[in-house]
Amino acid sequence: MSASPGRPRILIAEDDDASRTVIVAALAGRYNVATAHDGREALRQATLDPPQLLITDMMMPRMDGMMLLDALRHEPSTAAVPVIVLTAKSGSEDYQAGLDAGVANYLAKPLTTAHLLEAVEAALHGTA
Repeated sequence: MSASPGRPRILIAEDDDASRTVIVAALAGRYNVATAHDGREALRQATLDPPQLLITDMMMPRMDGMMLLDALRHEPSTAAVPVIVLTAKSGSEDYQAGLDAGVANYLAKPLTTAHLLEAVEAALHGTA
């Protein structure tokens, strides 16, 4: 995907091809979107070129969303990048753990495009 000048760059870490495709389709018209298939790849991309926002699935192979968040917070170039966590888990314990870890938002799957766009705008503008 070619980048459009002036648009925020969003990095999506999602191991499920179908979910990743839906998220990219929802965001690509408004933002510059990059993708990673797991947390390790997302961490590598984010440290090379920090995005304005990272959206990560909670459950991924090799490095899950919380491990990715922890690694991002310990890297000076990505410590302040807002993170939205997506998950199929809906327990309040998981939700609270995400908020305690400093995520901008914690969204349950399946997502609606409207809810995703609202969360992205809030995270990018510091109103999450």
